[in-house]
Amino acid sequence: MSRSATTTPPKPASVAPLNSSKVRSLLDTYLDFLAATKQEIDASNPPYKPLPKIDSQRSNERLHIMSRTAPIFHASNPASPLAYTAKQTALFLLDYQGFCLAYFDDKGAAVVRKAKIMRDWAFKQGIMVVHSVVDVSAQPPATCKGAERIKGMLEQVAQDKEAAEEAAEIAFAKRAGEYIVLKHPGVVSGLKSKGARELLEEHGIRNLILCGISTSGAVLRTAVPATDDGFVVSVIEDACADRTAEVHEAVMKNLLPSRAHVATAEEFIKAWEDGQR
Repeated sequence: MSRSATTTPPKPASVAPLNSSKVRSLLDTYLDFLAATKQEIDASNPPYKPLPKIDSQRSNERLHIMSRTAPIFHASNPASPLAYTAKQTALFLLDYQGFCLAYFDDKGAAVVRKAKIMRDWAFKQGIMVVHSVVDVSAQPPATCKGAERIKGMLEQVAQDKEAAEEAAEIAFAKRAGEYIVLKHPGVVSGLKSKGARELLEEHGIRNLILCGISTSGAVLRTAVPATDDGFVVSVIEDACADRTAEVHEAVMKNLLPSRAHVATAEEFIKAWEDGQR
């Protein structure tokens, strides 16, 4: 017979009905066997207990993760902020205006103090300081989600000098090496501030240090595109804040470390100055 010829399918094997006495007898025998086996196992083995947690293993895993995400403070590594001179470095102060800080109460005052430490230190080092602030006199584009809400808020902010300006402790003061760039309402990234890119290119900046609010807004949205564009980026953890501590922690611990060097103001300053010795 050729392979293409039609063949008659085999008849299905007959199966004894479940209610047959033979099947029931076999099933009872098998169940008795299982019960006896279980008794033997229970008699010869103590009750199951979960294995204790291996603290050393967890510790090693934690150290491994930390080693992958920790800031790199080695001047010989081109991915490190220490590989660049003060003249190649810029400190960005993002959105420290009164209407933004109003969301943070005492926490806002704390991050401003840290930002001031970084700004004063940057001036001493000869590092450029760039203030990125929202232009409260401008209007968001119609394509911006929540444009009407933003317009209403800006109208109120524009009438309140304290709300529109940066915190007095770190406000732009026209010092040598200090610049201010205006960000259109609805724009989040500091690199999208008017003239920011041109300023960095003109001065040969390759290394950015970021302080600002909010962590999940201007800071995150400035840091990630900057690393895509070839900048080395460091984020000063305690000079940033978000509306909830959980969001701040998630961004600082889980999102930014894979792209940026996250450190406190004290840690970063110490690392930089140790690297200059």
